[in-house]
Amino acid sequence: MSLYNFMFINSPSLEKPWFVDAATDRAVTGYQVRARVDRLAQGLNAQLGLGNKDYASSTPSHQDCGIKDVVGLVSPNSIDFGTVVWASHKLGCTVASINGGATAEELKHQFTLSGTRTIFAHIDALDKVIQAAEKAVIPLTRIVVISDEENFVLPSDFAERGILTADALVKLGGEQLSANPGSTLEVRLNPIAFLCFSSGTTGLPKAVIVPHASIIANVNQVRVAAVPGGRMSPGDKSLGVIPFSHMFGLVTLVHLCPFLGIATVAFNTMPSFKVFLEAIVRLRIGHLFLAPPLVSAFVKHPATPKYEQELKNVLRSAMVAAAPLDSEMESVFRKIGGPEFLVTQGFGMTECGGLITGLPAGSKPLPGSVGRLLEGTEAKIVGEDGQVLPPGSRGHLCVRGPQLCPGYLGNAQATREAFDGEGFLLTGDIAEISEEGYFHIVDRIKYMIKTKGYQVSPAELEAHLMGLDTVDDAGVIGRPDDRSGEVAVAFVVLSALGRNKAAANPDAVKESVMRSIRDTKSEYKWLHDVYFVQAIPRLPSGKISSKKLRAMLDGTVEEEAKIASPEAVVERPQPQLRGSLWGSSTSFFTRGADAVSSLLKQALY
Repeated sequence: MSLYNFMFINSPSLEKPWFVDAATDRAVTGYQVRARVDRLAQGLNAQLGLGNKDYASSTPSHQDCGIKDVVGLVSPNSIDFGTVVWASHKLGCTVASINGGATAEELKHQFTLSGTRTIFAHIDALDKVIQAAEKAVIPLTRIVVISDEENFVLPSDFAERGILTADALVKLGGEQLSANPGSTLEVRLNPIAFLCFSSGTTGLPKAVIVPHASIIANVNQVRVAAVPGGRMSPGDKSLGVIPFSHMFGLVTLVHLCPFLGIATVAFNTMPSFKVFLEAIVRLRIGHLFLAPPLVSAFVKHPATPKYEQELKNVLRSAMVAAAPLDSEMESVFRKIGGPEFLVTQGFGMTECGGLITGLPAGSKPLPGSVGRLLEGTEAKIVGEDGQVLPPGSRGHLCVRGPQLCPGYLGNAQATREAFDGEGFLLTGDIAEISEEGYFHIVDRIKYMIKTKGYQVSPAELEAHLMGLDTVDDAGVIGRPDDRSGEVAVAFVVLSALGRNKAAANPDAVKESVMRSIRDTKSEYKWLHDVYFVQAIPRLPSGKISSKKLRAMLDGTVEEEAKIASPEAVVERPQPQLRGSLWGSSTSFFTRGADAVSSLLKQALY
């Protein structure tokens, strides 16, 4: 079954609002979404030939898994996000779901990796999509613009270049259906619904193959859990802040909630936190799907107490995923919503096709736990020797179930490394399971940085830094951060050129290193500090020792923590980080009390 059929034939709630635009309060029902999907599919077929039966991908990796055509979707959260997804699915296309905040270079990589031939771009991302499309040799005539603005008109300079709009294609499709009602396209089933991008447990971004069956299985698994089962009712509203392009948002906000008749309130951008709280109260958004940094904002933002009584009357449930939430923060957050506010955690990965744990009906939440296995899901905790460990032991979490994805597009080696001989996905996480079946995520085997729920690969940033002429060696780790969970910081060994430049102005060198990341990477990958060191600690195998880097950050390793710069720089007065590292001029630890207070009062975004 395709997700088009699952959503529009199986859903019992087509008459209910499915999506609401947080900025305008405009709502669209399931029936309205379906009508727009059908017209858009018709227009895409007529204008761009998508869905034609005689088309077959010439890419071997596509042919191997049944992919015929790939549609890239580059957009922040939008009430038209699902429209593009399901119109593409109706035509038998696979959707490459891409974060709207990606840079032009990242977009070019993802277009090329996925084999994207047609692009839907939100108007806010159009300029960088055009840059990326030109580099990936995708004709501008195959770019379609979506916008949350009603009666949107594309600026003439873009229209003159042959760029299309979704509204124009919907109009074209509607005219064809009106002129010939019998011309309605049949649903063309292609087994692969999405290509989602993930670093897995290590390395550079890879395209995860996500079948329709994986999303459908996970929606069915989650809907029998205590959240939302028994807590949500058709006509309720859910918070659409986590990215729709992220697997967590794709499963819950784009598919699960609308399927159940729960309107997803889509926030295109994150407003000030006060405005955000006002919107939750005004629109009566009772169900929250969050990453831990936003939970932290609810708990710590000074505006929250002003709305606490109203929030107690509105909030009914919250599911926290994308990264573990500590039990203390979870308990404080629960009090904001009152005694009937149910807060649970879930664990999942892109490769899992969504979630593998949650809170099954009848179970009580255990603070700090990511819940229990969802229906049909199996797990084992494995020791370093590969043997399965008993409950209460800590080891590598391995999972399997109907929601799991089969692997990575065009990367057989990464796929083999992701699974064991029994078909269990090696999550790369250290976990512990209790006798009662509750899971706690303890650590990550192959260290990844989790920023606002996104995975940041140290290897990707290290490879970039090593390409700079001022850098000889580099190591990247995550530093704990109240607002983001973790932020990336870099340890850098300067080259001779770098040392010479740092002798004159070390702050300028640090800024140039940080700017090189800002100019080429998404915001969540940006560096928040750069520390000059004599050497990067490495294991005998040559791999960077993230454990020693963390010790350096904590000030417990002195030898490697000496600044790697000429005497002129060493003697230059600089603030120190916990007595061991030279902090950058923007380091949190070097700010005055007023600046720190201001930082703490800022909203998450």
